[in-house]
Amino acid sequence: MHRYLFLAALVVALIGCATTPSVGSKTWHEERLAEIEVAHDNGEIDEAEYISLKTEADGVRVQYQEAVRSRLRYGGYPSFPHHSALFHHHH
Repeated sequence: MHRYLFLAALVVALIGCATTPSVGSKTWHEERLAEIEVAHDNGEIDEAEYISLKTEADGVRVQYQEAVRSRLRYGGYPSFPHHSALFHHHH
């Protein structure tokens, strides 16, 4: 019985991961800015909080972009063939 509950919880977790954008991704950033905008428009946050939260979201986005560039530059995913694999040298 416990095994089935564990498997069910695992499936739910994986589905959740598949539908939730990565923190810092373009989708996440756009959704976060929209949330902040709505909260500001509804008077839930003041101007100072609005600016602070937008700045924080922008900072997370920049860190995410730098991490992606770093993974690409230093061989993380996604990986691309090295240039020598693309060009065959004939001697």
